[in-house]
Amino acid sequence: MEQNSIAAYMWKHVNSCEDKPMQITLNQLEKEGTAMMIQPLSGSIIEKKFIDDSFIGMFPFSIYVRVAAQDTSKRLNAIQLLYDLNDWLIKTELPYIGDNRKALKIYMNTLPSIAAGYENGDEDYQAIFHLKYNEKKG
Repeated sequence: MEQNSIAAYMWKHVNSCEDKPMQITLNQLEKEGTAMMIQPLSGSIIEKKFIDDSFIGMFPFSIYVRVAAQDTSKRLNAIQLLYDLNDWLIKTELPYIGDNRKALKIYMNTLPSIAAGYENGDEDYQAIFHLKYNEKKG
């Protein structure tokens, strides 16, 4: 499976959301302050394989929000941002993910939660999503 290509398409797709407060980076969060990132996860699976070698696959990815979480409202805002992005992913047209692939569904697999806390007060919040897709061969 070509995860890097799907990751690039998904990075472009989530950045097309106009309601997000900042650009979403791929695989790297800013060291301090508010930031967002999309990160492909290991564990892509083939749900169903067909005789012509085409398949239904699942591409797991996380979206992170880093906030300077000195107060509860900033923490809640980070969590709400992930819920809002999920709502947008559900309502918007599915992304183009390559000539031989078709996105079938995107859904949040885990609820937003804290992923890490740092000495400077920054906190990372994460939600895990899955992209279900069909890949044609030949």
